[in-house]
Amino acid sequence: MMDHEDANSVPGVSHAASPENDGYVVIARRYRPQTFEELVGQEYVRKALANAIETNRIGHAYLFAGPRGTGKTTTARIFAKALNCDLGPTMTPCNRCDICIDISSDADVDVIEIDGASNNSVENIRELRDNCTVRPARCRFKIYIIDEVHMLTKSAFNALLKTLEEPPEHVKFMFCTTDPDKLPITVLSRCQRFDLSTVEETKIFDRLKFILDSENREADDAAVSMLARRAYGSLRDSQSLLEQLLSFCTGTITVDDVHQLLGTTDSGKLLDLLESLVTRDAGRALGILSEFWRIGTEPERLAEQILGIYRDLLSASVGCSADLMQFTQLDEFSRVQRIAEDFGKHTLLASMEVMQEMLRRVQSTTKVKILVETTIVRLASLEELDRIEEWLDVLQSPQMKDFARSGLVIAPGRRASIVGDVQKKNDVTSPAHSSGADLNPGFGVADQLVDASEPVSATVDSLSITKEEPPFSDSRIPAQEDVSGAVEPDLSEQFGVPGNPVPVQDSVIEQQPSGNLESAETPSDSEVQPERLLTVTNQNVLAVWDRICQNLDDLTASTLQSAETVAISVPNHLVVKFPSHYTFQKDACERPERRTKLEDELYRTTGSRFRVTFELLPETSQPQTVEQATGVKTTRQRRREAEQHPMVQQAMETFGAEVVRVDHPRQRQ
Repeated sequence: MMDHEDANSVPGVSHAASPENDGYVVIARRYRPQTFEELVGQEYVRKALANAIETNRIGHAYLFAGPRGTGKTTTARIFAKALNCDLGPTMTPCNRCDICIDISSDADVDVIEIDGASNNSVENIRELRDNCTVRPARCRFKIYIIDEVHMLTKSAFNALLKTLEEPPEHVKFMFCTTDPDKLPITVLSRCQRFDLSTVEETKIFDRLKFILDSENREADDAAVSMLARRAYGSLRDSQSLLEQLLSFCTGTITVDDVHQLLGTTDSGKLLDLLESLVTRDAGRALGILSEFWRIGTEPERLAEQILGIYRDLLSASVGCSADLMQFTQLDEFSRVQRIAEDFGKHTLLASMEVMQEMLRRVQSTTKVKILVETTIVRLASLEELDRIEEWLDVLQSPQMKDFARSGLVIAPGRRASIVGDVQKKNDVTSPAHSSGADLNPGFGVADQLVDASEPVSATVDSLSITKEEPPFSDSRIPAQEDVSGAVEPDLSEQFGVPGNPVPVQDSVIEQQPSGNLESAETPSDSEVQPERLLTVTNQNVLAVWDRICQNLDDLTASTLQSAETVAISVPNHLVVKFPSHYTFQKDACERPERRTKLEDELYRTTGSRFRVTFELLPETSQPQTVEQATGVKTTRQRRREAEQHPMVQQAMETFGAEVVRVDHPRQRQ
């Protein structure tokens, strides 16, 4: 950073700003750094060039790349002075000798600065190549600074290659560009590249305060901070904005002056607008917009600011700190956090998509105000997507799946009924039902309904239930209880559904008596309750595995069915092995959500917690594929080959699909 003293004490700066100069010199030129110590925010470039000079490792070609206003051309000029100064080569040019003064004022004959955009032809490069052979008039090196070098044509680059690789000893090339990717690789390989990064806001703030002190002007820190953020890392842009403010204001520069000059709006008023969108108050939002139109706010700038406010809200919603806010003031961070929490992350993402679509349409319409107002009304009526996600989580919960399999239906008249299934041929209907005691009102729905795996036949007012012996029985399973009575389950408590509970009226459930009533515990929302207790051995593990695959009704079941072997390695540990080329299926099953779903289903089916490991079979141990004598592949083989196709795998993953049939094209006659 530049020392806080009058800029006129620096010879290069005072020369440009002196009254003898013809005309006024803008701030960006008058306060251009004249030494490496004054260069703002490029410490590593300064250190690298200093070490090159001190160790006498000065290259013949340098490339300075980076965004606009970060000091590329300034760095090249300072480096040229450091190489040609009377005291040099030195890292600290004196800025008092004739060579330093002439280079600072762009008047030295041996330091030639060329605009690559307007001198990009092959003829210009041929002229440069011919002049390279002439030795410098008075400097130590003849230096060519080519700005925006990426604008040179392909023929011009080709004409420069040989000279760039082996220039005369007295010639140095310094290239500056904002788009280094457009340079041919043959040019990049011949240069020492230095990437200049954007300048930090704090350093831009300090530089602007120094300029204000040098100009004997005052400004609020909030206004200077807004200028620093508005520059987006470009020191030259911030100085240009400050130049406009100094011409616009006669006294102290305030935040309102910055907003009025830039055509922007106070972030506090924009937060008022966002609060009205949180409460879905479209009328208040349009009223705030009308105030913006009345004071002359530009619709395009306002839309960009609203998108920026949404960006800050999204950053706050994911836990970012106040120093990462770019479009709101630091003292408003607590308010930003509160609004972000009210919106929710998913709603903010959807709102930003709506704003970006609106900004794309701005270019094709002349009624920008109407377009902005329409978008604001749309945002005010946007659904609460985070609430929808909560409902989706509830619908995918194991408790809700048990409820769906139980046959209990909530009718539009807010009544509950049991939907009877078609009985299997082995079902035994119980004799006359009894009208025993009422159900315990403390029981949950899952406790009062029949097992999901058992067939149910029922009517609304009096229910007769038939049961089939489960395929995996155990002596530890308690006998089915006799239950009858009126039920009014609270669905909001049983399944964690947000909102008011749905009452169940006039539903009587009666069940065939088979024993005494025993107390049962209502399963908690966070735990999966087992349907039965079953000992899993290597003899019945395949039957249990098939049962689990049948219970899983999504892509997970289709993927698990591709397993080649299932075995118990140690107690409560299943090892599932896929063929060696089934890496996609193995990776899909190892996803945390699918692994959790599988282990919960194992616990529900067996009553024991199992740890599942997925492996690939080695090449040598895979069973040999058996083909028919005619050479025609079996249906299973064709299906497995189709499942390995990348497009089929992508479709299976995206749409939850599975391969049902494989049809081969008919051969032409």
